[in-house]
Amino acid sequence: MRSTTQSLLVELQNAPLLGRIGQPHRLPHRSVGSWREALELCHSETWDSLQLMTKNRHADVVNRLDWERCQGWNTVCAELRPEIAKTIEATFQRVRGTHEVTTDLQGTMSWDMLGILLEREFEDVTPPAFYIPVLLPIYQAGHLPCGWTGPRLDTDWSSGSAQLPAGEVLIY
Repeated sequence: MRSTTQSLLVELQNAPLLGRIGQPHRLPHRSVGSWREALELCHSETWDSLQLMTKNRHADVVNRLDWERCQGWNTVCAELRPEIAKTIEATFQRVRGTHEVTTDLQGTMSWDMLGILLEREFEDVTPPAFYIPVLLPIYQAGHLPCGWTGPRLDTDWSSGSAQLPAGEVLIY
């Protein structure tokens, strides 16, 4: 794992994850009205497809541009997953008293954290396209990215070169 990825992991471990959920913000995203709505949206089919297809596209581009570097993808994931799990559990310990936490929330946050860290790990191959520029600032600000107003993405999009369709990331 590259040192820049390790540094970002430490930054995420020290960030106020979920520390400002439901509070006003100046981020360029629309807020949803409740924690319940955020929980429902963060494991909706549309959000799941956005997360999966953006990560699939990233992996595809890394593989096409530098096959040898891509061979380390699974090893990096294996190193990151336990650290991500600890980070999320520490976050949940802080918010459990005031907000319901679910296994679906754990899954969506784990997926996002992994996407953020993988974009950093392979930014020497291809620039970050979604997780770092879009989701990282939301997490750093203490909010939860939880929904998408755009279309459900599919495998054709993830293996192509079309821009992300018009839509908006929703946050709480």
